[in-house]
Amino acid sequence: TVFTSAFHLTPSILELLRRRPPFSIEVTMNATKARVYDKIAGVQGAFGRVKKNLAALEAAKLPVKMKMQLTRQTLAELPAVRRFAHDRGWAFEASSQLYPRLNGDPAPCALRVPASLIKSRRSFARKEGCGVLFGCAALSGDGFYIDPSGNLFLCPLIRTERVSLLKWDVSSAVKTARRAFASLRFSQDAACASCAHLHDDCAWCPGQAFLEAGDPQARLPYYCLSVGKKDKNG
Repeated sequence: TVFTSAFHLTPSILELLRRRPPFSIEVTMNATKARVYDKIAGVQGAFGRVKKNLAALEAAKLPVKMKMQLTRQTLAELPAVRRFAHDRGWAFEASSQLYPRLNGDPAPCALRVPASLIKSRRSFARKEGCGVLFGCAALSGDGFYIDPSGNLFLCPLIRTERVSLLKWDVSSAVKTARRAFASLRFSQDAACASCAHLHDDCAWCPGQAFLEAGDPQARLPYYCLSVGKKDKNG
């Protein structure tokens, strides 16, 4: 699966995708109005370029899935973006989850939609009472992420535990990364360790907690169902 904004799609990349089509090309598109899109992207003319590249992907009949990040800026654009995707026969998914930047900067969190407007969704399956901190696909699945520098990691939000594919083969790298995560357990005094909602429909995850609070075990009020749906961001 390729995650992309489609901004940097070049003829040579398009040809490679035609010859070796991935399982899916997931394109994030947060608006169908050029003014709104360009403001979010921070690049004048970005919308026109992305729209042209999306047309190229459509003409090549490549497996595109359109995604949208719901924020206070983009919420009103949801119907139009969904229609844009469906008119082209593409799968569509919108997410209200916003994380701090990878350096821990929490600025993006200020753009979260009020918690009262979203439905919390189950973030990952977990066996009750097992104490394992990571119960998501980082341990239970067979997927992994690779960044542009060739580093392999299991969680896209926690990139401190990474293994270089320039030094390790893929199988060994996955096993090494998985061992590091499998050893992590909730501490006895962790607020989320015994919460019934964690096994129900909580959207909390240790990756979010790590970026937002610097602690993968920290409780995040925005996602916490045990304290109700009070919106901590206004």
